[in-house]
Amino acid sequence: MANIQFKIIESTRSAAQSVRAHRFRSFLTTLGIIIGVASVISVVSVLQGFSLYISSQFDGIGTNVINVERYTPPKNRLQGKWSRLTYLDYLKIKEVCAWCKPCNA
Repeated sequence: MANIQFKIIESTRSAAQSVRAHRFRSFLTTLGIIIGVASVISVVSVLQGFSLYISSQFDGIGTNVINVERYTPPKNRLQGKWSRLTYLDYLKIKEVCAWCKPCNA
């Protein structure tokens, strides 16, 4: 047990002497560690903020919103034929979705 304590004390004493002998190197090492930790904290904070922003954007849409968009198959797009939503489509959606209140076109 005394041998382990002696090794710990001797290692600590040797490390302290090395730090005192090379003050500038020790300062630069400490500065590098501080900058590295600050960088990691900054990146994590930015990513969490971005995640919260995206979540709030989805929450703003709400759970009772339905988006209806036109869809054109790729084959028709290559031929220059684009699908369109018509007034008849609007009436059909309004008929099927009776609880839908406002509609935007």
